[in-house]
Amino acid sequence: MLAGALGACTTYSDTHLGEGAKEVANNAPSMVKKDGAAIVVRVSESSSYCGSGQVVLNKIVNGKIDESQSVTVGQVATGNLKDFGKMYLHVLTLNLPAITKEVDKGDIRTSFRAIAPGSYVATYASCNMGRSRVWMGGNEGGTLFSPAPAPMLRPLAGSNHIVIGEGQIVDAGFLNIQVLQSDLRPNGRGIAVLIGAEAPANFREAIKKNLPDLYPKITYTKFAPYPGVLAPVPLK
Repeated sequence: MLAGALGACTTYSDTHLGEGAKEVANNAPSMVKKDGAAIVVRVSESSSYCGSGQVVLNKIVNGKIDESQSVTVGQVATGNLKDFGKMYLHVLTLNLPAITKEVDKGDIRTSFRAIAPGSYVATYASCNMGRSRVWMGGNEGGTLFSPAPAPMLRPLAGSNHIVIGEGQIVDAGFLNIQVLQSDLRPNGRGIAVLIGAEAPANFREAIKKNLPDLYPKITYTKFAPYPGVLAPVPLK
């Protein structure tokens, strides 16, 4: 029975939304009141959904990347000890409806995050699928003969930019990590680019069908290349 409940999580091929997903989505207006805006974006790799994935967005201030203002979005693990304790209690008591609701809260169609209005650039992205992990950005480690470079905050290649307006609830679609060249050597570096795409029609239909009051408040858009040059910023 327990396995059946955990296995009932959506494959996103239909328009059904669980109660947990609806609850998270309905928190978006509260995020707007608190932080000024809300955003949802999903991470994929070579057009396949990531089991978990994240993107770090840094605010652009006066034409420069601001290291001090960042937000993490995507399929982000947000559970804390309190959430884990609740889930563990549900498992012990075989509270299947409660387990299903907690699982539903991870629905990538409604995983909105609070964000302050402004112009943002992606500086890090990662995708985990089982034992496989792909990432872009971050400071790579060095070797005995090739020391690690000085840590720098850089814009990722490709569709790396988005503007969030005051009061907006933004569905920014997908950020796909497209691997162009892989390097399997120790400390080797491949080449990848971000490709932005708007949310597919069935994602929009799921919101329209299950959350008719929220649907007209959502701005659908996608990430695009930054229209200019952003210099790397040394990490402090």
